[in-house]
Amino acid sequence: MTTSKLALADHEVLSKVYPKGIKWDIDIPRITVSRMADEAFARFESLPFLSFQGKTLTYGETNNLVRRAAKGLQEMGVRRGTKVGTYLPNTPYSIIMLLAILKAGGTVTTFDPTYPKEQLRDFVKASHTSMLVTLDLKDLHDRALELKLDGTLKHVIRCDLADALPAIKGFGFNFASLLGAGSRLPGHGRTRSDKAKSLIAPDKRGSHFTVNFRDLIDNDGKVAPAETAPDDVAIMKLTSGSSGISKNVMQSHFNLVAQAYQIEEFFGESPDKPDDALVVRKGKERYGVALPLSHTFSMTVNVISAMKFGAELCIIPDARKIAEVMDTIEKKKITVLAAAPKLQMAIAEHQNVSCHNFNSLRIVISGGSSLSEGVHQSFEEATRVENITINGYGLTEFTPVGTANPLYGVPRNILSVGLPLPRTRVKIVDEENPERILKTGEIGEVMMTGPQLMLGYYNNPGETAKMIVNGWLRTGDIGHMNESYNTTIVGRKGRRLNINGKNVYPEDIERAIEAHSSVAECVVVNLPDDRSQEAAKAIVRLKPGLEGSISEHQMRQYLKERVAPIQVPKHIDFVTEKLPVNPRTKKPNWNQLQTEEREKYDREHATTGANNLKQPRPV
Repeated sequence: MTTSKLALADHEVLSKVYPKGIKWDIDIPRITVSRMADEAFARFESLPFLSFQGKTLTYGETNNLVRRAAKGLQEMGVRRGTKVGTYLPNTPYSIIMLLAILKAGGTVTTFDPTYPKEQLRDFVKASHTSMLVTLDLKDLHDRALELKLDGTLKHVIRCDLADALPAIKGFGFNFASLLGAGSRLPGHGRTRSDKAKSLIAPDKRGSHFTVNFRDLIDNDGKVAPAETAPDDVAIMKLTSGSSGISKNVMQSHFNLVAQAYQIEEFFGESPDKPDDALVVRKGKERYGVALPLSHTFSMTVNVISAMKFGAELCIIPDARKIAEVMDTIEKKKITVLAAAPKLQMAIAEHQNVSCHNFNSLRIVISGGSSLSEGVHQSFEEATRVENITINGYGLTEFTPVGTANPLYGVPRNILSVGLPLPRTRVKIVDEENPERILKTGEIGEVMMTGPQLMLGYYNNPGETAKMIVNGWLRTGDIGHMNESYNTTIVGRKGRRLNINGKNVYPEDIERAIEAHSSVAECVVVNLPDDRSQEAAKAIVRLKPGLEGSISEHQMRQYLKERVAPIQVPKHIDFVTEKLPVNPRTKKPNWNQLQTEEREKYDREHATTGANNLKQPRPV
C-alpha cells in the first residue's frame, strides 16, 4: 500500500524515528585512520586486543608492532600513496599490517587468499600494487614470490605463522615444516636476514629474496610522520563483480573514520540511551573475527570500528572450519559476532552444534548477503539464543554499511535492513529516472549518500559517473521503504524476472522457500518460457537428514499460502550438494547457477528442436 509520504529517509524524519539516545547529526572529525587508531591504542593500552590460537597481544603491544612495521615499510620506500597489498588469511598480521601500511602513508590493497596466481597477477597489475604482504604458507608465499620474480611485484614481505602462535604451537609448526609435510607448510624462498644491508638490497650473490616480518620490525619504531590527508585513499578493494565487471573501490581515510563514528553512535553505549538498552560496551566486548579480513564488511566492523570500542578481537583463521568457530565462541566467550548468512546456516547445520554453549553471544550482526527468515530461525534455535540477530545492508562502495536495525527501541523485523546510520540518507527512486523519488510502499532502486560514500573507482571515471549521481550512490538494489522509514531489499536489477509482463524478484521467492523448516538454502534462477516470457526455477537443498521430506507439489502448496501465484516457481529442483558460493564474497553464486541452468535449458531445447524438424509436416 502506498501513501503520500516520500520514500526519503533524511535528517528531518530520522530524528523523529530513531530510538532514544541515537543522534543523526553527529560530529565526525576529519582525521586519518592512523590518528583514530593512535587514540584507541592510548585509551585501551593495557586491554587485550588481538587473540589468536592461544596467544594474546594488548593494544599497547600491538601499537609497538604497528609502529615498528610502519618504520620498516618506510625504509623499504613506502610513501604517501604507495600501494601495498595484503594476501593473507585471518591472522594478527592481517590487522597489524593493515594499520602499519596506513601509518607509513601507504594505501592498502586487499587480495583474497583464495585468488590463484593468474588472477592475483591481474588484480595486482590493475591496482598498481608494488609490494605484497603474505604468509609463509607454501601456496600463498610461492604465488607471491613468482610475481616478484617475473617483475609484477617489487617486493614481497613474508610473515611467519609460527611467530604468531604460542611458543609450543610455534615449535610444532616449525618442526613439521622441517619434515616438509603438507602443502600448508612454509614456502622455501630466501628471506632477508642480513641487517648489515638495507631491507631492499640484494644479497651477496644477487639472489631474489622475500623480506621477513621479523626483519621488517627490527627497528626503534620511530615512524616519520606521513603526509597523509583524510581524503587520501586508505584502502582499495575489489567489488564482487555482481554486475559482471570487477572494479577497484577507493575508500578514503575519512570514509573509514566516518563509518567507525557512525557505528559507535548507532550501536555504542551512551548516557542518553535507556539503562536497559542493548549496546556495544567499551572495553568489555570480545569479537569473533571469522569473516575474511580481506572483505570490507569484516575489515570495517571487526577491526576499524571495533577499535573504538576497545574490543578484544578473537581471530578465527578459517570460517569454513565450523567446529573451530563454535569452539572459539564457547571458549573465548564471544559477545559480538559478525556473520554472513552462510556462516549462520553452517553453524545451525553442524552435527555438534548442540554440544556447544553460545550463551555469551549478545549481538550477531548479519551482513554480506540477504538474511532469510528460515536461516535466522534455524540459527537462533540451534544456538539456543534468542533476539540477538540484527540485519544490516551496504555495499563495498559505501564502506560498506548504510543501514541497520537498531539494537533496541523499535520492533525488529529480520527481513528489513533497518534505518540509515547517522549522517546517512536513503531514498527509493524510479529505476529509469533516479531524479524521481517514489512514495513509501512503492518498489524502486535504492540510493544512498553519506560520509562513507567511496571516492570512486580507481582509474575508472566512466563507471564512477554511472554509480554516483549528484552525490548519491545508485546501488543497483531494488527495494521499498515503509512509513517508519525502514528499508527492505527485494532484489537486484540484474536478477529481476519478467513473468507475463510483471516484475518478479527471485529474492522474494528465495526468502519464502528458506522459511520452510526443512530447507537449508535456495537459489532462484530465470529461464525462458514460451507462454510467460520468463519462468522461475528454484534450486533447493534440504537440511541434512531431511532429504526427500517434501515433494515439488508440497512445496508449491506451501508457497501458495505465502507468495502471489505469479511468484510460485514453475520449476523446482531438489539437490543434495551445497550450492556454490562466490569465492570472493562467499555469497550464493547465483550467476554460476544461472549460467549452468541456461546452458542446460539450451541443450535440451536444441535437441527438442532438432527432433521436431525430423517430424513430417502436416498436410
